[in-house]
Amino acid sequence: MTEYEVISLIRESVAAINQDFEFFLTATFAVLVTAYAVGDRLGTFPRVMLATLYLASSILFYLRYGALSEQASYYFQLLTDMGSEFPQPDRGLHALLRKLLMILGSLATVYLIFSPTVLVIKDQGSKQDETTT
Repeated sequence: MTEYEVISLIRESVAAINQDFEFFLTATFAVLVTAYAVGDRLGTFPRVMLATLYLASSILFYLRYGALSEQASYYFQLLTDMGSEFPQPDRGLHALLRKLLMILGSLATVYLIFSPTVLVIKDQGSKQDETTT
């Protein structure tokens, strides 16, 4: 394989990583907007289903990210072995931040799926306290 072909494969892997991440962000914001727009009108079972489907999708995105990252690392190592002078970025911090964003963003989204229900329960409890005093 030539250096040009390996660089092309790296670019394809990085493009796939970015495309998947963009789709993950789109799905996350779609779920957030849906949960906010529906508010407390959505029942418990649909909320559980929404959270389950969202988490399953997030896990798939995370696993695909890991596979594509390994693929890109392999191609970068191949370039190094070829003696290429193609610049190789420090992927450590970038990968860590992307993983943290995916994990913490997914957990926050699942929390926010259920938070309208939690807020309604708190509001009902405070209204009951006001009527008893």
